[in-house]
Amino acid sequence: MPENQKMQPKKQLIDSRTTRLVLGLVTIISVLVAASGIADRHGREYLEQSMARTLVTFGIARALNGVISVAQGTEVAFEPAGVGVNFAPGEILDPVNDMIERFSWVMLSASASLGLQQLLSELSEWLPVMLIYAVSGIALLLVLLLYDRTAEGVRLFVLRLFVLLTIARFLIPAVAFSAEMIHTGFLEPRYDVAVARLEQASDRIGNLNESAMPGQPDEEGIFDKLAKMYGSAQSSLDIDKRLTKYREVAAEITSSSVELIVIFLFQTLLLPLAIVWFGAFLFRSTMRLLR
Repeated sequence: MPENQKMQPKKQLIDSRTTRLVLGLVTIISVLVAASGIADRHGREYLEQSMARTLVTFGIARALNGVISVAQGTEVAFEPAGVGVNFAPGEILDPVNDMIERFSWVMLSASASLGLQQLLSELSEWLPVMLIYAVSGIALLLVLLLYDRTAEGVRLFVLRLFVLLTIARFLIPAVAFSAEMIHTGFLEPRYDVAVARLEQASDRIGNLNESAMPGQPDEEGIFDKLAKMYGSAQSSLDIDKRLTKYREVAAEITSSSVELIVIFLFQTLLLPLAIVWFGAFLFRSTMRLLR
C-alpha cells in the first residue's frame, strides 16, 4: 500500500458539507427560538401553575394538621357502671398527624424546587445570558463557514461550547414541557382525586370534633341527671362507631398523602434529574458523533 494512503487522516462526520449545512440551520433556529422567548413563556406558565398547585396542597396539609391536633385534644366523657372515664378517640390519628407534617415538608421542598426552576428560567432570559448564547451561535456559524481555514482545536472548542449552552438554555423549558405533558395526560386525575379526598377527610374530622364538644353545664335537676346517665350509656356504645370513623379517615388521609407525595416527588425531583441526565448524555453523544 502506498505511504500517502497510510498517512491519510480519518474523515470526521463534521467534515461533510451536508453535516455542516444541517448544523448551521440548527444553530440559526436555536438562536432565533431562544431570542423569541417562546419556549420560556410556555415553561413559565407551567411552572406558575405547578407552584399554585403545590401551595394549595401545602395549605390543605397545614389545615388538616390543625384539625387533627384539635381531634387529638378532644375528650369524650362517659360513665360505664357509674365510673367516670375520659377518652380521646382522636389519639388514633397521632401517626397520621406525624405523616401529615412530613407531607408538608415534601410540599415545601417541591415549592423550593419549582422556585429554583423559575429562577433559572428567568436567568436564561437575562440579556447578558442571551448575548453570550447568541455570540456562541455566531461563532459556530463562522467556524462552519470558514471550516477549512480554522484550526481543529478552535472548531472543537466552539462546537462544544455551543452544544453545552444550547442544552443548558433549553433545559428548564424541556423539564416544564415534559412535566406538563405527563401531568395533563396521566397525573392530573390522580392529583384531583387525592386532593378532594384530603379536603373531605379534613371536613369529616372537623364534624367529628364538633360532635365531641361538650355543651355548657347548667343546673341539673333529677330529670337532667337521668338524661345525663342515659347519654353516658349511649356514648359508651358510640365509642366503637367513633373509633371506626377515625380509622376510616386515617386510612383515607394516609393513602391520599402517599399518592400526592409520589406525584410531587416525580414532578419536582425525579423528572428534572432525569432531564439533566439526558442532557449530559445528549452532550456526550453529540460530541462523540461529530468527532
